[in-house]
Amino acid sequence: TLIRLPHMQALYTHSEKSPRIFTYGMGLQGISKVVRKELFGPTAIHLDLEAAQLAIIAKVWSVSSLQELLRDNARKGAPDSAWDLIIRPIQRDFPQIGKKHIKSLIYPLAFGMSKKKLNQISLDQCELEFSRLSKSSEIISDIMVAREERKNKIKSDGKMIDVFGQTHRYIEPKFANGYSDNARPLM
Repeated sequence: TLIRLPHMQALYTHSEKSPRIFTYGMGLQGISKVVRKELFGPTAIHLDLEAAQLAIIAKVWSVSSLQELLRDNARKGAPDSAWDLIIRPIQRDFPQIGKKHIKSLIYPLAFGMSKKKLNQISLDQCELEFSRLSKSSEIISDIMVAREERKNKIKSDGKMIDVFGQTHRYIEPKFANGYSDNARPLM
């Protein structure tokens, strides 16, 4: 069966430049949901981590509005995707905005992209300034606030600890000694 093939095992790695972990090579995680269901049939248990990063951000950064949105949706049996729930209020003001637009902004926002670059992506893809978009979404506004709080905490603590328990130090930008001079990559 496919499960015995070694290339179907999910392997994870990280790089020297980032504390993030990511999949190494191709595995089941790279196969679409439709194909996985066809390969393993209806009796297999199918788990999908849709919007897992959103849930992680909500929990680690204490974004209560996002936690509540995800929790309420789960209580209802998750009838809607997390992305649909985030997009609906935005589409009242900006109906042209879709999932691909929001994902292309929220993930870079979470991983520390500068406000200037976020604004440029928003203008390029949504024809809208990021500040106007974030004002139409409580979730995006709350993620922005939580992100600033996280950056400030990293700066005040002088470090952050990654999922492997490694400490990554932050120094003020005027010093150059091998530590990061920018809190954004440590997000």
